[in-house]
Amino acid sequence: MRSRSLPGVAVAACAVAALIAGASGGPDPGGGAPGASRAGGPATGIATARLVSHSYPGRASAPACSWAVVPTPSPPANSFLRGVATRSPADAWAVGSSTSAAGDISGLIERWNGTAWGVTSSPHVGQTSKLNAVAIVSARNAWAVGSYQGGPPGEDTALIEHWTGTAWKRAPSPHPGAISWLNAVAAISWRNAWAVGGYADPAGGHDQAFIEHWNGREWKRALTPTVMIPLSAVAAISWRNIWAVGFVRGAQPRDVILHWNGRGWKWVPYSHPAGGSLLAGVAAASWRDVWAVGSTSAGQALAEHWNGRNWKRVPTPDADPGALVSVDAVSSRNAWAVGGSDTQGLPFIEHWNGTNWRRSPSPGLGGTSQVSSVAASSASNVWAVGSYDNATNDFTFAVHCG
Repeated sequence: MRSRSLPGVAVAACAVAALIAGASGGPDPGGGAPGASRAGGPATGIATARLVSHSYPGRASAPACSWAVVPTPSPPANSFLRGVATRSPADAWAVGSSTSAAGDISGLIERWNGTAWGVTSSPHVGQTSKLNAVAIVSARNAWAVGSYQGGPPGEDTALIEHWTGTAWKRAPSPHPGAISWLNAVAAISWRNAWAVGGYADPAGGHDQAFIEHWNGREWKRALTPTVMIPLSAVAAISWRNIWAVGFVRGAQPRDVILHWNGRGWKWVPYSHPAGGSLLAGVAAASWRDVWAVGSTSAGQALAEHWNGRNWKRVPTPDADPGALVSVDAVSSRNAWAVGGSDTQGLPFIEHWNGTNWRRSPSPGLGGTSQVSSVAASSASNVWAVGSYDNATNDFTFAVHCG
């Protein structure tokens, strides 16, 4: 099965080796917030960031919580968690995929009830299926997205599943092209949700941005700028303020930031780091406090911040090479970003304390523990999920900061 979806932890390894060409330009974001602007070129921005980053050599942050491994059920033989969402200390969902003893790959959904994680039944769609992200509206309303293979190998189709309060059910949705997939989902209310990913033709056509919107009755495809870049993450602030980011690798790897202003999606410019960058995660604390994370062409963790007027690069610790693939923000002084594992095989987690990003140590399991998604409902309820290995198989993995 050729996977077109965002590979979560695999992004970190690929991004480090990628040679990236930057691109910027486009209209202002709208939606009530002031427009974006550029001060200086990419070369100026990267030089300043490198200079400032040397002022923050520390690796340990001091958040109001500490990380601990929490057991998760892990069906045989290989199981991965790719997305997590939490509403309260007693309610969280995690999604991914598992492989049966016969080799069948299917979507995996687990729920935290405040005491333990348990597997929840979900539809097995197509020959193979996997889930990449989840969003919670309420205890009786949640969404999960990914892709399934119902035809020839490699021809994935976008998949959306809905939690009704009693069961997960597949939701009908459009899927352009012969190949489509969804990487992320964000929910504002029971009648307003967004899902993002990409689509392409099987004959080797360019991957393109794909956005769907739930209006309370059905999922409908949303018009987007002509962007030949699949989208990897989405964050919702209000019905007229949504952010999405994405990237593509290849002969000319590049990334993109899109903004929904209540009327349409617009391409938002920002000053890329020298050599370009890959953006894989986005989160918002408010309309003037948005984070986008990823990696630079040099393989360094990357954090970009929207202050209500423009995007600016914020230094991450020089000692932390790698790629950040997911971010969530509790407040302007409390945000978390994750990306795979560090050089010792432990989860790679960084914390924003309102002044700088610092490494946040976390325990692991097995030979290597990797995290691909982070979610927080408060300063004392933060989840990061992924997988760990024992040299033979991969198993689901979760750590909690509380």
